[in-house]
Amino acid sequence: MSAKINNWTGRTGNNVIQIINCIYYSFYKYNLNYITFPSHSLFNTKKILSKENKILDNSKKIHTDKSNFFYAKKLGFILCPKQMREIAQKYMVDIVNINLNKSCIDNSFYIHLRGGDIFTSRNIIFISMPWKYYKYILDNNNYENLIVVHEDNNNSCLDKLKELKNVKTQSKTVLEDIELLCQAKKFIFTVSTFDIMIFCLSKNIEEIFIPHTIVNEEWFPNMDWGIKTNIIYLENYTKNRWKGLSLEQKKKLLLNYNDKVYLK
Repeated sequence: MSAKINNWTGRTGNNVIQIINCIYYSFYKYNLNYITFPSHSLFNTKKILSKENKILDNSKKIHTDKSNFFYAKKLGFILCPKQMREIAQKYMVDIVNINLNKSCIDNSFYIHLRGGDIFTSRNIIFISMPWKYYKYILDNNNYENLIVVHEDNNNSCLDKLKELKNVKTQSKTVLEDIELLCQAKKFIFTVSTFDIMIFCLSKNIEEIFIPHTIVNEEWFPNMDWGIKTNIIYLENYTKNRWKGLSLEQKKKLLLNYNDKVYLK
């Protein structure tokens, strides 16, 4: 018996979550033999076999899901980030088309600066982190180099980050950007499944900085990340403050937000 992801939902970060959920559903809940999924530039296969030491169901039934395994709650379970990373390390790091064995050799901080649809659409409800979020983290931690990966130039925090010392920026192909970010030992999150993907695939990450907007019922409420986790709180910074703004209004909000930011 197997499970099948019929279609990809959204972009690469979402797709990694689909596979992780499908693996848990198939190998940990129902003892299925394997899963299949559509071709993807990140992966060198379309099939993953179970590695669990269990009695497998050898019937020919194929399990599918209307949401293509993106929503874990609809599948009857919730995975904490630590579990997601353990699954990815066991089943996914050996099937990617990038080199995950590189690691930074100094005390560098890595940032993924979100761009794309979050800026160009008024209907996207996810939020990007303001400049004060990054400034607070960098002002309160020692670092030798700062590596900033950005999708495009829409995020107004990019120019502010470029003004800092020892900064390197990169905006290349998706696979090249993933490979670079996976070298990080210290990683600064934004609100994005792309960052969750980096956390899960990286063999190197030892410490993360995450905004409080990820630690909620919609994302990962009070869950174990398995490594040193710094939760940064931003007062009065919610998706309601972001929703409905134009591109220029969003850029101004990122630079002008000036409420209290603190580590709790």
